[in-house]
Amino acid sequence: MKKQLNKWIIETIKTLPLSLLNVIIFIYLLAPLMVVLATSFSKAAYPIFPPKALSLRWYSNFFQNEQFIDSLVLSCYVALCTTIVALIIGIPASLALVLK
Repeated sequence: MKKQLNKWIIETIKTLPLSLLNVIIFIYLLAPLMVVLATSFSKAAYPIFPPKALSLRWYSNFFQNEQFIDSLVLSCYVALCTTIVALIIGIPASLALVLK
């Protein structure tokens, strides 16, 4: 039992630097997104962080603008078509690799 515990500790210490690097990269990539998301609820007419007051003003403006809605629908359509094409190509390719 003690031997297994020592082995687990050694493996954990070996993988710790890579795990920490992954966490740092994850935070580095998500921090700007969190700032933009928090700013999107601001009541101010210009971007300010942290927001002084919360509002859904920008989301209301987005859904009232027909051009934005058309762009959203087109983006969803492109995403759906891309997903379908990727599945049509990817599933047979993965099966071919596994069954080879």
